[in-house]
Amino acid sequence: MQDGEYARFKRAAEAFAIDPDFRERAAENPAAALEAVGLALRDPAAAIEAAAAVSTGWAVRAGENPYAMEFVRRNGVVSAYVAEAHGREAFAGQELYLYADAVRNRCRMENRILRGHSNIHYYPLCFELSWGCSVQCPFCGLDAKPRTADFRYTPENARLWREILQASRELIGSIAGLSPCYFATEPLDNPDYERFLADFAEIMGSVPQTTTAIADREAERLRRLMGWLGPERLEKQAVLRFTVRTLAQFHRITALFSPEELIGVELLPNNPESLNRYSASGRTRSGRSGKRDPVSYSICCVAGLRVNMAEKSMWFIEPEIPDDRFPLGLRVREERSFSGAGDFRRAMAEMTGKWSRGSLPAGRSLAWNWHCRIEQTPEDIRFLGDEIGYRIPKNAFTEAMLPLVERGCTQEEIERETGLPAPWRESFTAMMNQLYLRGYLRLR
Repeated sequence: MQDGEYARFKRAAEAFAIDPDFRERAAENPAAALEAVGLALRDPAAAIEAAAAVSTGWAVRAGENPYAMEFVRRNGVVSAYVAEAHGREAFAGQELYLYADAVRNRCRMENRILRGHSNIHYYPLCFELSWGCSVQCPFCGLDAKPRTADFRYTPENARLWREILQASRELIGSIAGLSPCYFATEPLDNPDYERFLADFAEIMGSVPQTTTAIADREAERLRRLMGWLGPERLEKQAVLRFTVRTLAQFHRITALFSPEELIGVELLPNNPESLNRYSASGRTRSGRSGKRDPVSYSICCVAGLRVNMAEKSMWFIEPEIPDDRFPLGLRVREERSFSGAGDFRRAMAEMTGKWSRGSLPAGRSLAWNWHCRIEQTPEDIRFLGDEIGYRIPKNAFTEAMLPLVERGCTQEEIERETGLPAPWRESFTAMMNQLYLRGYLRLR
């Protein structure tokens, strides 16, 4: 399919997801609905069928809808890039890689919706180049604080930034090159964002994804950024996304940018009228989003270090199902501050060494994942997540192990208190590590 045809279909799919009036008109007369918004397509009915599938997850029979097939093909290119970028060789060590896999397994076990999205991975690192966010979206799952400061590109700050990037690549691996330069921030709040991004590309050899909620206010700036990123990164690496906050903003964006300009830019439908559902975290949890039926998963895309350059603070965070304990959908394991690149390097090494564990460390208290159920039969013990499960053999030792984990015992204490024979310890350790890597067993 030619780029122009696909770009117009992509715009139609975005309108279907975002605009309820367009959905209604498209259901009645696909050709008229598309013509009304200036999107001439060769097969309007097939385009609307594919738009509905893309927007809602309905199945489209393979080989029968050219628009759906082209969407799958192009999305597959991005998926292949993401999968390769998160491969074992991208991490500085086996422990970091296994930890990232364990977090992904846990989140997918806790919520079946995530299992349907193969592109969801968790970054070991992210940066914030401002403190707070100027936009204050009513649906913000992280309940971002108002913007109060920016990390500006002064000679001193540029030197620190480059040193921190170098340390990150050395200690984390090339996966650090995917680290977003925003979190609970609006990246374009920082007037020097593009200068920091250029340094990032030079040192890391890659460009992280940028998501902005103010595309309609920064159209020319974004055109310059898109020109620098280039079509290869935009279309094959999905490095730029526009959040749509309101229906009026969507119409402004479509007036400012042609379908062809945004062929490689994902529009995220987050306006209340959209088909997208919000995470039950942050402002949505407090009822400020104006949208019902939120989903119990975290929007936190980081399992590792969140680094704020404006405050020179760093936190080790992990995604969590939003609840009263973790209303923002994340857990802060540890917090530190740094004054220079040396401080940062030491803190990064210590914090990742302590928390990025790909196997159960000695002497650490354990806990069952509170989002799984444990059931016993005469033959086995079953650990049950969200429509998924894992079983282990039931015997005197595994049965006695259950309340000891509940108490917060270490593996060594469990082996001692159950009287586990020495010849069985290797297999017992392997079993416990499987429970950990699958997300049922956690570090307390």
